[in-house]
Amino acid sequence: MGRRIHSQVRCRVCEIAFFPKFKGPRRFCSRVCYEADCAQRRRTRLVDVVCKHCGTSFRADPWKLARGESQFCSTACSSRYNAASNGIKRRNRVERTCEACGRVFLAWPAVVKIGSARFCSRGCAPQHQPGVRAGEQNPAWRGGSLTFTCALCGTLFTRKRSGKGNVRVKFCSASCRTSHTVIHMHKTRTIPERRMARLLEMLGVEVIPQHHIKGVGTVDFFVPSENVAVEVDGVYWHGTEKRRRLDAVRDAKATALGITTVRVPDIELV
Repeated sequence: MGRRIHSQVRCRVCEIAFFPKFKGPRRFCSRVCYEADCAQRRRTRLVDVVCKHCGTSFRADPWKLARGESQFCSTACSSRYNAASNGIKRRNRVERTCEACGRVFLAWPAVVKIGSARFCSRGCAPQHQPGVRAGEQNPAWRGGSLTFTCALCGTLFTRKRSGKGNVRVKFCSASCRTSHTVIHMHKTRTIPERRMARLLEMLGVEVIPQHHIKGVGTVDFFVPSENVAVEVDGVYWHGTEKRRRLDAVRDAKATALGITTVRVPDIELV
């Protein structure tokens, strides 16, 4: 038996004729038309309501009004109305005067009962509360931050003490830590790097191999007299479009520091 074709119907929203896929009454050609019809019917049943705070007229669902909702035109009006109201609207909080600055603030009755609602903020409490001491006067003072010297770039940096009081930090940033790992990882140079090192030695150029430049990274060779960085790039790794973009960004950072980058492909050192 062949597939049965239903009769053609017209959409209630866009009035486009279509064939329904399933048997039964179909009034909309798509989900978009169905949601548009629901929104239209929702708008037609809305009633006019006046905001209890600002008096602005807005429309709301009758079933929300029956539940005591939709009394305000916005969240801001609801917050202002509750702040200006008394009793239940303020959640039974009581007014207190700060002993430090004299500012009036709201506090919970349970907090007032135990005598803790004396200050409006933490900034006022340590200055006037005898039991609260900050800095070196606090019994839990561990000595503050410690100063370290980066093992790679020599920059001074500070770190807070841990709970046990000991801090073991060697590098000022993740970049320095990664560069230190790369330097010690390449204890044996690649064949193109060895050839470049022999070539520079034959030319009488004094270079620093695997030199770290802060803000740029680790370069293969650095010529301090000429302020030039020499990079030996493998065609396999540095031939992709993404790697070329990263190399261009790296060269721009070096140029901003006054360092010229010279890139030599490994195929030229064969």
